[in-house]
Amino acid sequence: MDTWQREIHERLLAGDVTAPAELAEALLEPLLQRLARKYPQLPDPNILYDAVTDALMSYIRCPAQFDPARLGLIGFLVMAADGDLRNALAKEKRRRQKEISLEVVDLGAAAGNNEVREGNFDTEPGREKLRQELPRIFTDPTDLAMVELIISGERTIAAFVEVLQLRHLPVEQQRREVKRHKDRLKKRLERYGKATLKAP
Repeated sequence: MDTWQREIHERLLAGDVTAPAELAEALLEPLLQRLARKYPQLPDPNILYDAVTDALMSYIRCPAQFDPARLGLIGFLVMAADGDLRNALAKEKRRRQKEISLEVVDLGAAAGNNEVREGNFDTEPGREKLRQELPRIFTDPTDLAMVELIISGERTIAAFVEVLQLRHLPVEQQRREVKRHKDRLKKRLERYGKATLKAP
């Protein structure tokens, strides 16, 4: 461990009030760069920043947790930030999976049923009956492709992203756009469903 790292650690242990700001200013950017190289395709760059700042703040609050005899300060902070980052990514993955599971069933009432949802198309005759009606409801090829995915029980956002040609957008924006289009299709199908139910 170099002289500066040893000295800043000793100052933190001694309660030097200027040491925390000096530490953060000196090490924030190097830590971000190291973690960014290790995780080049994060879904949200803010996750990386939060993990690094959390690791720094944890060390500043309790500098005694660091043992200079075992590891360099940079290595210690990288390891701590990496652990925080992995936890954050796991949490984000669980959140995304929950959102996807909620979005899977997101179409409202339509022809001959109280609700048009992916889960309702469990028989081929039911799916075919709705498919025959779709060209009358949707004239846009993209809309038809989207509804076909839903009817087929497609559960991945990636498939809808492909149809909408959204691969150039950030992941969060892709999800928002997919949801926006699916909500629009839902309203169209709801209007169609009500008209069908009122028909003699």
